Amino acid sequence: MGKRRLQSRDLLEFRLAGDVQIDPSGSWVYYTLNTINKETNDYNTSIYRAAPGGEPVRFTGGETDQSPRLSPDGRLLAFVSKRSGQPQIWILPTTGGEAWQLTRVQGGVREMAWSPDGRHLAFTAMLDDRGIEPERKEDKEEDLYRKFTKGVKVIEELYHKLDGEGFVHERRPQVCVVEVRPGAEPRQLTRPPYRHQDLAWSPDGRFLLFSSRRGPDYDREPWETQVWRIPAGGGEPEPLTPKELAAGAPAWSPDGRWIAFVAERVDELGYDNPTVYVVPAEGGQPRALGAAFDRPVGNQAITDLPAPGGMKLTWSPDSRAVFALYSDHGRVHLARVALETGEVTLLTRGERMVYSAALDAACRRAALGVAEPLDPSRIVLADLESGREDVLAAPNRDLLAALDLTQPRRFTFRAPGGPEVDGWILEPAGREEGKRYPAVLEIHGGPMAMYGVGFFFEFHLLAAHGYGVIFTNPRGSLGYGHDFCAAIRDRWGDKDYADVMAGLEEALRLSPWIDPDRLGVAGGSYGGYMTNWIVGHTDRFKAAVTMRSVVDWSSMIGAGDVNWDVVKRAGGRWPWQDPEWYRQQSPITYVDRITTPLLIEHQEGDLRCPIDQGETLFTAVKALGKAPVRFVRYPNEFHGMSRSGKPWHRVHRLDQILDWFGRYLRPGAPAA
Repeated sequence: MGKRRLQSRDLLEFRLAGDVQIDPSGSWVYYTLNTINKETNDYNTSIYRAAPGGEPVRFTGGETDQSPRLSPDGRLLAFVSKRSGQPQIWILPTTGGEAWQLTRVQGGVREMAWSPDGRHLAFTAMLDDRGIEPERKEDKEEDLYRKFTKGVKVIEELYHKLDGEGFVHERRPQVCVVEVRPGAEPRQLTRPPYRHQDLAWSPDGRFLLFSSRRGPDYDREPWETQVWRIPAGGGEPEPLTPKELAAGAPAWSPDGRWIAFVAERVDELGYDNPTVYVVPAEGGQPRALGAAFDRPVGNQAITDLPAPGGMKLTWSPDSRAVFALYSDHGRVHLARVALETGEVTLLTRGERMVYSAALDAACRRAALGVAEPLDPSRIVLADLESGREDVLAAPNRDLLAALDLTQPRRFTFRAPGGPEVDGWILEPAGREEGKRYPAVLEIHGGPMAMYGVGFFFEFHLLAAHGYGVIFTNPRGSLGYGHDFCAAIRDRWGDKDYADVMAGLEEALRLSPWIDPDRLGVAGGSYGGYMTNWIVGHTDRFKAAVTMRSVVDWSSMIGAGDVNWDVVKRAGGRWPWQDPEWYRQQSPITYVDRITTPLLIEHQEGDLRCPIDQGETLFTAVKALGKAPVRFVRYPNEFHGMSRSGKPWHRVHRLDQILDWFGRYLRPGAPAA
């Protein structure tokens, strides 16, 4: 039987595995598997266990089980589940049996960390000024005043909403500790209005680390956090990192001497490489590790099929090295960073993205979640000394075997006077020699992110319907060094525009099968900004799709969740102080030049790039009447809908993109 072409509804069939954990001996791997429930239009999550030579086994029976965390001795698995209604911690012996509920905290649990002796769990709970209260059903409210006014928002903080979460209310993540036994009562260590995350224990169990922004300006730059230490029995937190670093993800060395963390310089405005630092546990000046490598820590790649990911900084048993993920030229690999020299050694290789990783007690074996260009999610067990890898789970093997997919081809190019830039070309499925095809130039969001060598469903869907796809990592992208990313900090639409257009020209030169008269352009978020910018500066494209985009910076800085920070890019000047900077940087300034048929896609609950951005663009293009325009609005969705929104909305969005490009890029399509 021949292979078939990918369809938009195939999105509902993909299964994504990740958030890996490995037992101390390196024998068993636990991971979360995310699936889509078409009937409920939602996602199910379960925890699986796997070992070399066997088939994965479902280890928990719930449909909302996630965040597996093994006790230090590997005997107990803690996980978060909504079995009782709110996300709470449950405990399950790894030898099998029934799971039992450990926490019953009103507001639910966010993250957790085992104490070194395995007797306690630290966790963050969503608490308000009333502290820890028993879990209750929200619909049992009997006070009529509270029942019918609970939706009212009284706002006094600058940081009062966050895309993907909604409006920030009185409940904030607070640090708590609970003994791991039935009926144990947790104790609360921190209080609102501050928010806390990134829990880690000292090796002797006496202290906890977390990241937070505390003090009188806690709501001004909430992302500029410090690492703090607090006694596990309660007390006042003390900062361990300076305010000039936005620091988080701490990890205490086994010998108790060092604390590693990931940080960026706040004066770089987000255009810095996230870097591993260490600071003496008793306090002192932080020291950067691996700075000479000039690549960012973490998985910085963008995909529309994100598997459960992440990796905590992990110390070697001898406290001489730290293990972390690094992003480099579209790839993401596990690396070892030497404490003494700061040298970074990549431990995995190839055209792949390691999106999740955990190491055994000896740091000789690693459980990895891996994505590649033709497979969005696999779980492998890697021997870091021999290089051998065993595939433990390939949840999409049968689906992928039935699909006719093409392999992206990497190429490099330069804009005049610019650095070398990476790009990829994805050929149409079933391409015939001598025939010419339309192509779509895709632009990623961020801009501080990168296209990676993973599986991008939207790109493969376009290829399945007869389009070539061109995608690049222009200046502003992470994964290519500090200067490459920071090159566009003060001005978008200049060097980045030169790069994406130079990438298009090189792709056309390398691919004579692309019809230069049938080109489309598309992008979301910053990619939507660039799409708006492009169609306002050239009529090269016959159709465009702009998604959840930036249109007018003057309105964005007051309406978005954290967009007041854009003022720093403008030299600290607000729109009424320097209207020219905002005018020049806003695509709406050039809207009267748009003649390209434009599909505008936006989410009504977008708090990062609010819906008025799409409304403004649609109204202007429609009123001017120079280009066909369509506005598609998705209710009850946040900025990240294409990655994690309601499944059927994601399918509908893909169908709209296919319809729009089909209307204007197919042979015989109307002239723009």
